[in-house]
Amino acid sequence: MQTKDATEILKSLGWEPHRDKMGDMFAYYHLPDRIVRIHYGVIDYGQDSGRLWVSSSLTTVAYCLGCEYINGKESQYQYEDMLISSEENFGVTALEFFENHVKVALNKVLAWAQEQDIEQKLREESANHSLIAKALLGDIEALRNYKSISQLYTPEFSDYEKMTQVERAIFFAEAYKNNELDDLLARKKPKQRSISLTTATRILKTEGWLATEPGKMWLVLPDRFIQFDFGFIRLHDDYNVHLEAEISNEEISVACHYIHDSGKYRKISATNIYQSFNTIGGGLFSGVDKGIDIRVETLNEQELIKISERIIQWARAQDLQGSIEGKTLVQKYNYNTDIIWHLACLALTGKINVLKSYQNLLALGTISEHLESNIVEKSVKYAVEFAEKHLKILKEREVADARIGVQSLAFLNTVSKTLKMMNWTVYRDKNYNYNAYFISKDRIINIVYSFDRKGKIPVVVFKASLSTLAFSTAHRDVFFEKPQYIALKEAEEVYTVSSVEVEEGKLKQICADILEWADQQNVNQIIYDYAALPTDSEFCLAEFHLIALILTGNVKKLKFYKESFQRKNYLGFVDTITRYDIDKALTLAQGYRTFFQKTL
Repeated sequence: MQTKDATEILKSLGWEPHRDKMGDMFAYYHLPDRIVRIHYGVIDYGQDSGRLWVSSSLTTVAYCLGCEYINGKESQYQYEDMLISSEENFGVTALEFFENHVKVALNKVLAWAQEQDIEQKLREESANHSLIAKALLGDIEALRNYKSISQLYTPEFSDYEKMTQVERAIFFAEAYKNNELDDLLARKKPKQRSISLTTATRILKTEGWLATEPGKMWLVLPDRFIQFDFGFIRLHDDYNVHLEAEISNEEISVACHYIHDSGKYRKISATNIYQSFNTIGGGLFSGVDKGIDIRVETLNEQELIKISERIIQWARAQDLQGSIEGKTLVQKYNYNTDIIWHLACLALTGKINVLKSYQNLLALGTISEHLESNIVEKSVKYAVEFAEKHLKILKEREVADARIGVQSLAFLNTVSKTLKMMNWTVYRDKNYNYNAYFISKDRIINIVYSFDRKGKIPVVVFKASLSTLAFSTAHRDVFFEKPQYIALKEAEEVYTVSSVEVEEGKLKQICADILEWADQQNVNQIIYDYAALPTDSEFCLAEFHLIALILTGNVKKLKFYKESFQRKNYLGFVDTITRYDIDKALTLAQGYRTFFQKTL
């Protein structure tokens, strides 16, 4: 017997099998007042014997619905939240499995489930400060006296009404007590159908976000990565929308991973940034205190686009360099994550003397006065190691600045400040060039500005280009080692301003002209043109061709490329395009194809 055979038997006995995204098998069985879940599989021990393993847990519809209300979003899987779990495994070992073996195991599971005292379990959970348990027991007074976890102020969402977990718990408790949730508890569909998470994700993808599963998205901006998770639940006539977002950049994530992973460098993309210290709302642990909750009357395309724009505004407003400096403060750190952040930020800012002082404290046995954790010794070791390597980069920056000159550097910094005031985000790329970018709908407009001393009067030169959020994000996902900003098209016109003084009016006009130029470009046609390129195109164009196939959902052509590469037929692609690049492009396209085509 194999797991699939056990699944067929479960179906015949009234169980509802389900495979999760990791490939594990579960099945549900509905008793009058509770739902039983089993996690199961068959292990083949060879000719001697095999084993059917079964672990079980149970919940109620009310408990699951209450968890959704309190978490502020619907669970991705039905009956995700379990109330009671068995410590016993109800599996069977036998030389040969028959249907009767499965039935015996299931009967044991159901007998266990019926013996469980749900009300007693809720009282135990309530005593342990469970909001959902208090809500189901009708202890509304206790909920009203409960302290909500404070969230950082988020100005980008200041015009939205906020809801806390406690407020939603009270909302649920009152509705449950007044029998206002009977239809939902009976699993009847509401008369007014709400938007689905898949549909909402599809809408957000048209704004440039990449996603391969509903509600979990990411973006690559020229100087930072954004991870964005969202979900929602209908509360009578309104929606509660739960938003989680965090940002990081390549430097921070590389340093943190190096220290955490004992000296291993990791290629960073938006999907594998190290746990961030820049999160919306200020929380760290998803499902507990991370993110913010906003209340909206209607959740439609217009509202979702507005939320997307606000998330990007929030991400761009975060001062990453200021956050790094803030983490270098020498004080007592107790948690592993805080310690790694602190050590990484010391390394990134060249404070190697502080790191070496920690090594001395380790030798003296007094490090716990500053850093208290079982990972301190190895973390300090790898932080010093990383800092010594990073000094080379810091010195390269100093040389680049010296080459520009003190006076010219001061002028470029003044230009940067003026651009910031005009809502551009300024950054230095890996070649230490001065850049600024602006987000308009799904487009990134980037300018590189530098000194030109060739004429009689030195001038600052501005060169503009544009890309799309989706193009830059997909390109970085496939080609990890390439810059985060990749231009789809460069402007032919070059703009200049006198280096004698910053003419704010002239600078505003240049930016307005650049934004007007960017708005006039047909980026969809540009992407289609790249998708139509031949496979023997030059190296950058070959990369653009693959990314365009992702964004146009051309899975068929990418599958053909993969099969050809497997047969060692490289179709004329340049040597820099590998079968791993094709594989990554195909995987991304398969998760993306149903969304982008609607916008072209």
